[in-house]
Amino acid sequence: MKKFDFLTSAWGVTAKENAIAEISANVEGSLNQKSIQEYIKDSDIRKLGLTSSLLKELTKSGDCSLPPGR
Repeated sequence: MKKFDFLTSAWGVTAKENAIAEISANVEGSLNQKSIQEYIKDSDIRKLGLTSSLLKELTKSGDCSLPPGR
């Protein structure tokens, strides 16, 4: 869903279909970037269904830089 595309560039995560469905059904007010962020912050992200796009073994990767947050 287009409204969730910002998660990859802003937080380095991608929402799975079940996460998109849960957030869409339970967000208070209109479904916009701010309401999506607030819902994720108030949720258990391990159970929500987000996948990280960062390296799994970041500490073993040597000298590398993370993309700046927004």
